[in-house]
Amino acid sequence: MRVAAQKGSDEDKGFKTSPLVPAFTRRRELTLGRVAALGFAFSLVGELLTGIGPITQLHYETGLSYRVVYLLVGALAAYGLVGAALSPATRDPRNQADVAKRQPANPLQEPRRFLAQNEVLIGRLAMIGFAGACVLEYVWGGEAPLVHLGLVQPATPLVHAPWWAIGLVLLFIANGLGVFSAVGQDDDQAF
Repeated sequence: MRVAAQKGSDEDKGFKTSPLVPAFTRRRELTLGRVAALGFAFSLVGELLTGIGPITQLHYETGLSYRVVYLLVGALAAYGLVGAALSPATRDPRNQADVAKRQPANPLQEPRRFLAQNEVLIGRLAMIGFAGACVLEYVWGGEAPLVHLGLVQPATPLVHAPWWAIGLVLLFIANGLGVFSAVGQDDDQAF
């Protein structure tokens, strides 16, 4: 049993609040960023292979109507925005102290810590990318954003996908699996 690996108190593990309470905490941002990164990566792969956007992909995979899929995605986004803007748990001094632990790191002086912090940034980009793809798919009448912009052709085999698309997919998958955090974590430094 690796009890020694669990050093530090609950305070070191981050601020906790009920999952039912919308809040913007360091732990939730990391977790949701990883989920968003995986979701965005898979939506990019789906768009490359099929030429359809994320909402249509969710519609086909779940069998839910477009209206229900948009409502669910919108409700999740609203829950996060309410938690960030209005929740007392977000403004709780213990949460603010926990969020303050994430201080900028110089990539030349602390490359491992810089990688771990970039996991949060990449997660945020994935959230924005997925939300943007959903909005653009709606605005463009169901057409996938990358196809609409002419950046990819529908039904592109992955081996013929543009290098930047493959790079984005790999970046977001690595982020979603926590690779940057694992590489960037020092044994004596809690991020």
